[in-house]
Amino acid sequence: VLVDAEEPWRYRRGTAAFSNPADAWKLAGFDDSGWDSGQPGFGYGDNDDTTILDDMRDGYSSFSIRKVIRLEAGELAAAGVFFLGLTFDDGFCAFLNGRLVASSNCNGDLTFDSTATGSHEARDEELFLLPADAFVEGENVVAIAGHNFSLTSSDFSLAPRLFRRPLILEAQRARGGLPLD
Repeated sequence: VLVDAEEPWRYRRGTAAFSNPADAWKLAGFDDSGWDSGQPGFGYGDNDDTTILDDMRDGYSSFSIRKVIRLEAGELAAAGVFFLGLTFDDGFCAFLNGRLVASSNCNGDLTFDSTATGSHEARDEELFLLPADAFVEGENVVAIAGHNFSLTSSDFSLAPRLFRRPLILEAQRARGGLPLD
């Protein structure tokens, strides 16, 4: 587990651009010390959130979170695949070091005052495979913009975690269960 479901994230309500320039919040080196900090899930309206956004309905349509994680060379070289686990309502765009790596009901061009391109109810956690080449040795920034379908929506949810799973074939080979070729 790289980022557990209970770990705090830095966050900002979508009442103005998340940064100036607009993409800076997605990158390493951005100073998020003026942002709030809270634990997932972020949201309102469905009684399953930890950080309650009771001013979002009729107030703003988007919400952004970011987390800095460090990875060593050995962690990057280890066999396995990275996943973003996410429960969300209604849409999101997830970035890794500024690169769009996962999305639903959201395109990478949405701004802070945009709404999700479709409706989606938060149910079970959904898994999104992350490209291994998006990670770098050292500091990595996971940045996610959540968007509601409308300003008057009855609920919003955003609950992320980040983890790595070993490849089954690689794990079996390591135990001597499969030939190397």
